[in-house]
Amino acid sequence: TLFTKFSGVVSHSINQLIIGIILGPAGVAVINIPSKLVSRFQSLIYKIAAVVFPLTSNLYALNDLSKIENVYLKLSRYVYIISSLFFIVLIAYSKSILSMWLGSDFAQNAYLPMIIISVALFIVSTTIVPSLIAVGMGKPKYNAIFSFVGTMTNILLVYPLTKYYGVTGSAVSFLLGSLNSPLFIFFINKRILILSNYRYYFNVFSKVTMLNICFLILFSILQTLFIHTIFRFCVSIFISEIMMMGLFYRYGLYMEDRQAVKMRVLGFINKEKI
Repeated sequence: TLFTKFSGVVSHSINQLIIGIILGPAGVAVINIPSKLVSRFQSLIYKIAAVVFPLTSNLYALNDLSKIENVYLKLSRYVYIISSLFFIVLIAYSKSILSMWLGSDFAQNAYLPMIIISVALFIVSTTIVPSLIAVGMGKPKYNAIFSFVGTMTNILLVYPLTKYYGVTGSAVSFLLGSLNSPLFIFFINKRILILSNYRYYFNVFSKVTMLNICFLILFSILQTLFIHTIFRFCVSIFISEIMMMGLFYRYGLYMEDRQAVKMRVLGFINKEKI
């Protein structure tokens, strides 16, 4: 909604202002570059998930609540998988990404804020489908309320945390502002869809989160022991994404969707042979 976007702009602008006052232009650059990089992926995920809004509106007009629930559960998991493909790599390889791009000195100062911002936006990305479902069902006020609470949390904490902990503190204030996301999902499930939160969280997050933890550990070790050149960095990113897509295909997709993907791939291969 317009208010939600406005809250995000206000929160970002105040963060930049406070950092500039306390740390100067150099501090703004340290937080601004990784923040813009990570937010680009967040915007891409939102664009991919935007189909949820018209789909929900049509189903709600038909009063097909059971279909809305099925769409909600399935797309929530798939958006979480897509988010994982981006954010797990950004978190695990943050130091290497910044080092290869802007040099080791900048990376040393900026990689921890980048990790924290990536975690924050990863958490926020879990609310994309619930928020679009709420808007599609004609109840955008809940999005505005939780967005306002998150923005105010960030605004109240950014000054003291930046003053005492620098750019890392600013990133932490942003993270703390995002921590109402699970509560927002809980509220949407309970008040709008009348859906069991246990069913939702287990269905959407359980398998994918266990895979994500394993990926983070593996990729962090890989970054420490293997990545020393641009070539090795590119190879590591490529292998990591292929590994994630393969395991998400096997353990993340619903069986019927896995079969549909398999049939499409086989159909494409057969067509190329002809």
